Amino acid sequence: MTESPQTTSNEPSDTSNSETKKQPWYLHDHLVRGALALLVIVLIVELVMSVFLRTNDFDVHMQYGEAFLDQEIYRTLGDWYMPGRMVINGLLAALPENFPWAELLSFFGATLCLYVVYRIWSQLAEDWFPATPRQNLVAALAAAGMLSPYLLRDLDECGLQILLLGALSIGGWMIWQGRWFGGSFWLALGTVYKSTPLLFLPFLIWKRQWKAAAAMGVWVVVLNLSPVFHLGWEETIAANQQWFGRVEKEMAIKDPALNSVEPPNPRNLGIKPALARYFQHFPEDHRLHLEHPGFVQFADLDPETSSTLIKVFLLGLAALLAWKWLPAWRLPHSEEQKTDSKARHVMAPEWAIVTLLCALLSPMCWKQHMIVMWPMAFLLIRQQMTALEPQVLRRYLLISFTVLIIASKRWLMGKELSILVISYKPDTIIALMMLAMLLMMNWQKQDGQQHPKTVESPMKSNGSLSHAA
Repeated sequence: MTESPQTTSNEPSDTSNSETKKQPWYLHDHLVRGALALLVIVLIVELVMSVFLRTNDFDVHMQYGEAFLDQEIYRTLGDWYMPGRMVINGLLAALPENFPWAELLSFFGATLCLYVVYRIWSQLAEDWFPATPRQNLVAALAAAGMLSPYLLRDLDECGLQILLLGALSIGGWMIWQGRWFGGSFWLALGTVYKSTPLLFLPFLIWKRQWKAAAAMGVWVVVLNLSPVFHLGWEETIAANQQWFGRVEKEMAIKDPALNSVEPPNPRNLGIKPALARYFQHFPEDHRLHLEHPGFVQFADLDPETSSTLIKVFLLGLAALLAWKWLPAWRLPHSEEQKTDSKARHVMAPEWAIVTLLCALLSPMCWKQHMIVMWPMAFLLIRQQMTALEPQVLRRYLLISFTVLIIASKRWLMGKELSILVISYKPDTIIALMMLAMLLMMNWQKQDGQQHPKTVESPMKSNGSLSHAA
């Protein structure tokens, strides 16, 4: 008897069910939908709290903007920000005061940046190793969960650091696309916004991206001269000179535990104060000394010796990165890429590391500033999730980092204990360890390379958040 056609038609369905069973638990629909719903709820709650109910650091920038509008650009200090940043503050302060329009604009801009950053880094990561849209989305949500204390803390401030991450990500993506002129503008905008993204200028030079580097330098000058339309040439030049004076003052400080902006604070997560915590001994009357039985000090070096060791560490890190970053990029739209089929370094890991260093090398690095670590966390989690042979050690390290970051929240530990824990700089140590993990991975991609494990979810994604072009 001839085989029934119904039996034949059921075979693909059996295969599909078999594939569904093989799908990892973290890719299941209900978990992904639940995580997305939680993210939406968090955004709504933070919108109400940060815009309408809570006083935050955003008000400080509004004061800077009001001073700029009054043609007194650094009336309330703030000269650690470039003059171009004061133009941004001034534009926000110029909005009507009968409603928190500036806060709303910043928050909705940050919310949009979260989506844009996700899409951009999904594309940049795809040039390294492919993944399904579902794996992209889950890796992004997992990275957001891992760094949720930083995300929540920045949303409390209307997303100021998320906006910075968006500018740096857009700049990198445009350069990756071969649109160096527009990309350099976004990097310059990030530079006047925070100053430390100026790191991208020597980085682009080292990577032989001459046009992008030159254009970035020009844009930085243009943006810092833009106050001339409101202040005039004399005040604009004086403001730029004052900012350079602040930089000179910062570089002249001998004690790495100090900065030229604020008194020393155990919450500062920058590399220099973090290393100083382990190199120096702080007396009882010092601001960094905590009256707690769990406060332990280690070495007892003088500030000058400590500063020298930290400079050696930073120079060593710079040398290591320069050596690792010597090969050219694999830019998909470059002429070199069209003619050279050899393995080339991809851009994503390098860009993620420089983005992180923009926070860690700042004189002041608070928890909300660490949200720029998201691209690095995303890349590590994405690679671990899609690898044919995931590394067990890396998996447990990422889980441990997540637990440590989340457990240090003040509402879990209480104020006193949380300050004690943060004084040991676990966030900085975790960031440096993740940087090392990314450095130890292979950044090359051969033409025609196929990534080993890409299991798609049965829930289709069609251009929504879960789609990575």
